[in-house]
Order: sequence, then structure tokens, then C-alpha cells
Amino acid sequence: LIAHGYKIKNIYSVDLISNSTWIQLGDMLDLKFQTDFFDAVLLGWVLAYSDNKQQAANEIIRVCKPGAVIAIGVEYNKLSSSELVGKLGYLPGSQERIYKTSEIHSYFNGHIDQVYFNHDVYQDSGVSKGSIVTIFSIKK
Repeated sequence: LIAHGYKIKNIYSVDLISNSTWIQLGDMLDLKFQTDFFDAVLLGWVLAYSDNKQQAANEIIRVCKPGAVIAIGVEYNKLSSSELVGKLGYLPGSQERIYKTSEIHSYFNGHIDQVYFNHDVYQDSGVSKGSIVTIFSIKK
């Protein structure tokens, strides 16, 4: 964002664990920002790790101004949760997996104004893993 001209004083980052001074410690289920604070929110491959995606979406809606743009990316993997644990030794993300942008949209039900971009991995394409991305604005 800085490379594209955004001022660092206007960029906020939140994570559960971090050693970076640029990242505030926090939880997407209980953000410490006032209502209608953000013009844009980027969730880069984090929503899939939440055990309460609906609460995370509600909190994101709360901290966004009307018309704010939200961009969300998650990893797609066609393997089942048990297959992933067998292969990796752990489950990346929560048990509730996301397979399509429509599933992401369902958490923001009634609050999506305009969808600008969707990228789904089509399960019939033979692709075993990839990225699912959606960008939309919200209404309140």
C-alpha cells in the first residue's frame, strides 16, 4: 500500500501474534476500532482461520464506513480436512472450509452493495489448490 502512495499513518494492520511494530495485536472477532472507521479492509488469507466467520464478518461490517471496499482472499484446497491433516500433520484454517466466493458473500448477507471482482477455483477444472478472491463494497 505504501508503494502505491498510501500514507503509513492511514494504514492499520491487526494480527493475533506479531513482532512487527507496524502490526497491532488484536482479534478480528473484536476489533478495537470505532464504528464506521475504515474506507477499505483487506483480509489476506485470514478469514479461513476463524472458527466464527459470521462474527468476523459482522465485526468487519461494523468498522467499515458505508460504501467501504472489502477484499478477501482465502486458500482453496480440494482435499478434505482429514486428508489435509494426514498430509500436512495439521489443518490450515478452521474445520469450516471455504470453497467459493458465494460462501464468503453469505457471511455479509444483506450488506454487499456492489461486487467488483470474484475469482473462484472451479472444482471440475482438476485444480487441486489455489486462491479464492472477492472484492466488494458494503451497504449499511
